[in-house]
Amino acid sequence: FEIAADGNITLDAAGTIALEAGTTVTGDLTVNGDNVTFQSANADDPFVEIKNTANDSQEARLRFTKTRGGADAQDGDNIGGIEFYGTDDGTPSEQKYANILVEIDDATSGQESGKMSIFVANHDGDAQRGLLLQGGSVDNEVDVTLGNGSASLTTIAGDLDIDGDKITTAGA
Repeated sequence: FEIAADGNITLDAAGTIALEAGTTVTGDLTVNGDNVTFQSANADDPFVEIKNTANDSQEARLRFTKTRGGADAQDGDNIGGIEFYGTDDGTPSEQKYANILVEIDDATSGQESGKMSIFVANHDGDAQRGLLLQGGSVDNEVDVTLGNGSASLTTIAGDLDIDGDKITTAGA
């Protein structure tokens, strides 16, 4: 079945539109909607791959873009996030076990810096930041914060190389 159209084609189905065979899109694909769900009842699926087959040294890319519809960005704007959900062993209810969040730290033109946080569910299921990478206040500075609270344990396997000249402790 082939349709040769000189304009747009609209499928306005009362139910689901099913593609029963493998489908290949040979041009760019834009989806203007709020949600896309990939669902499978098979082990280790669904699997999403972003693949670059060019014979060069360049990578495949996944980009998150946040714009304010032409307005200026603001400090603290969330740029992109990845969330990891599973169920618990009681209800079983859906539980967020971890997430990655990228924000604008400083949106000032010429001083742009980012902020990346990795959160994990702690003892009561709340997600707390365990790793913070944040652009500094000068060029070529990135600050790192590990752990969350005084009960956190930071373990370093192997050697610790300190290139600076100061080691400080809380309150010092």
